[in-house]
Amino acid sequence: MSVSKPPNISVLYPKAKSLRESVLINSSNGIVLKHKQSVSLGLNSTQVFRLKQHQANTFDCLSCELALWRTLLGQRSLESLELVRPCLSLEPYEITSLVYNIASNFKVSPAITRKHRVVCSPNEVNGENFALLKGLGFNQCQLIIETEDDFNADVVAEFFACAKRYPFTTTGIQITRLSDDIASLVSKVKLLIKKHEPNYVFIGNSSLGLKTDTLITQNASILDNSDIKSNNIICLGPEAVSIINNRKIENLSSVCHYADALSCGKLPFSTVDDI
Repeated sequence: MSVSKPPNISVLYPKAKSLRESVLINSSNGIVLKHKQSVSLGLNSTQVFRLKQHQANTFDCLSCELALWRTLLGQRSLESLELVRPCLSLEPYEITSLVYNIASNFKVSPAITRKHRVVCSPNEVNGENFALLKGLGFNQCQLIIETEDDFNADVVAEFFACAKRYPFTTTGIQITRLSDDIASLVSKVKLLIKKHEPNYVFIGNSSLGLKTDTLITQNASILDNSDIKSNNIICLGPEAVSIINNRKIENLSSVCHYADALSCGKLPFSTVDDI
């Protein structure tokens, strides 16, 4: 994917005088990075659904936010990219446009070192979705298991079959809720690992900061990732939480206020706190 220039400010930010002027205030909050530091980028379907429920122009909002982040931090190398449940909230053409827009604002790693992960729900497991995401450069896939029903043998088998067919280099399982019956959960996980041989299995609500390379090297499964310390992670959308230079940045929760900030050429920050 070729790298293009940032979008024309007069089109995206009619109320702002310049992109640089709009982000100077954020630099004074310590939101700066050293020259060669890279970032990770994440988008969850929860934020996308909120934008669509309020009839906001989802692609324009996310494009504006991406361009403003680029202006604030410069065109950073993208250490990792994670889309969570993208096929539930976005049409194929929207996913395609978003990935190309990300590539125009960040430096995407070569295929051999790329860490682009798609986190999918059981409802997204099918050949068409996997073919689309593989074609867009994703090389890691992860299945979310939230309930006992998600351990459905046919769905899990189809997930691993699709991952091998296209193929994805890394497969993982994410379990987001602990069962009251821990013995039963452990038994099911052991059976799953034995049958399908995923690269990793973990329990936790987010995998954006998960160092899967370490898990794969150690051939390990972990029980809880709540203590993972992540930094330089940008998350998009209303109420999304980013971490830059050990500062926790929360976006505005109101979709209207979020979109209005973007229309004024401002990153839609609600709070910026030390961590």
